[in-house]
Amino acid sequence: MNRVLLSMLLLLPATAWSSEVSDELLKQLDCYALSESSSKKSLYKSQARRVARDLAIDKEHLKALISNAEENMAGMSRADRQSVYSYRCEAR
Repeated sequence: MNRVLLSMLLLLPATAWSSEVSDELLKQLDCYALSESSSKKSLYKSQARRVARDLAIDKEHLKALISNAEENMAGMSRADRQSVYSYRCEAR
């Protein structure tokens, strides 16, 4: 298995433990954490807020999820982050 995909699979469950967090919200949070441009970060954060609102997730819980996503991605190399971003965020 590709090392990047393996690392992605290992990182995602950390934010997926909450049963009320949807796959779409996790995707938006991951894309937010992986984005390097401020405009993309803003877009993904806005989309994450919309999904969280639809799921009735409160602001404090969403902040914790955002922080967790950022921490999960922080340990990855820039090349790995870009690979995961391309796979997870640009493949639509």
